[in-house]
Order: sequence, then C-alpha cells, then structure tokens
Amino acid sequence: MELPNGRVKQIVGAEETNGGGGGGAIVAAEAGGASRSRVDITINFDMTLLQCSVCALLLKPPVFQCNADGHVACASCHGKLPGNQCHACGHGGVYGRCLAMDAFVRAARAPCPYDRHGCPSYLAR
Repeated sequence: MELPNGRVKQIVGAEETNGGGGGGAIVAAEAGGASRSRVDITINFDMTLLQCSVCALLLKPPVFQCNADGHVACASCHGKLPGNQCHACGHGGVYGRCLAMDAFVRAARAPCPYDRHGCPSYLAR
C-alpha cells in the first residue's frame, strides 16, 4: 500500500492463530527497497520467552542456546552447567552463544512490574 509520503506499509509475520488476534506487526519501509533506518515496533508475546530456562530470571546478554532443542540459558547459569550440557533436554544438546538472541534481548523493553498501578516506565536490558 503506497502512502502519500512515499512509504509502504508491509505486514511482517502475520499468521492466523487459533486463539484469535493476528500475530503480525505493520512496519513502515521505504518504497522501492528496504530501509536502513531504525523502525520501532511493538510486539506482544509471553514474557517467559525472555526468561532463562534454568533460573527463570529475565535474560541479558550473553545468551546461550541449546543446539538440540533451542533451550536458552543466561551466562550465570551456563557457567554452572556441567560439561556445557543442556539441563532440559535428553538429546545431548550443548549450549553455544546465540548472537541473535543477544541483540533481541539488548533491544527489548519490558513494562515495569508496577504498570498495573500506573507506572509508565519500561525496563531495558
């Protein structure tokens, strides 16, 4: 869809879900090519996806990921795991750095735990 300012709106990752509500986001991009400028979007997802699967605290870089099933661990827990073996899967998974998750966690902002009481602040990693 071409907009008057020459920008194009694209739907990114839109999928139908059984629970209702689309899973996509609308992102503005330059017409005729991908934009290199930063575009902030808001995505809603379960906060447990940003928790260490060992200690359940919010992840912060560096993040480690199991090569068998994708389980994630924070640096503190990763250092305590014997033989670098995944604690959660029985597939013999080994943890390695996950640079993509590092970048995502570094850029993510979570609402303050007191947002229900009116706190407008966000927590950043």
